[in-house]
Amino acid sequence: MNEFLLFAGLVVLTVACFSFAHPLLRRLGLLCFAATVFAAGYLPTESVWVGAACLAGLLLFPWLEILLRIRKLRLPLRKRL
Repeated sequence: MNEFLLFAGLVVLTVACFSFAHPLLRRLGLLCFAATVFAAGYLPTESVWVGAACLAGLLLFPWLEILLRIRKLRLPLRKRL
């Protein structure tokens, strides 16, 4: 039960920090978001490696979209100016 309350508190703190317009609070919200993602992996399994893998997956997720989108792009056969 304490783990759930900790996770819920991190989610509320993240949303609260992102709701402000001040740049420092939004950066703090980004750190809180990273802590929330880490906690989402760590708390159910109690493994630091799973939490780190969730955080790494969050950081590497945009690369997946970039790689999938670039595969569909085709270069033109002739270069026209």
